[in-house]
Amino acid sequence: MRYFAKIDSDNKVINVIMVEDEEFVKNLDGNYIETFPSATVPAVRAAKGYTYDASKKAFFPPKPYPSWVFDTASHTYKAPVAYP
Repeated sequence: MRYFAKIDSDNKVINVIMVEDEEFVKNLDGNYIETFPSATVPAVRAAKGYTYDASKKAFFPPKPYPSWVFDTASHTYKAPVAYP
């Protein structure tokens, strides 16, 4: 089985589907990017609401709070103040 994320014109993931054959996806309307939900690298996993960055070939989760900063090493958002 292979997984594909459907992205809209703003590169937001609107759905993730599982298919047996990539040819099936080629016949669908829309833009689909392959994703790997069991991957150990978070940037290659897609979920609804994530954003796809074509230049980095990566999916990024939505920012949980406006003040949080994205950490490129861990591919997660970090709070502006460390947890005490």
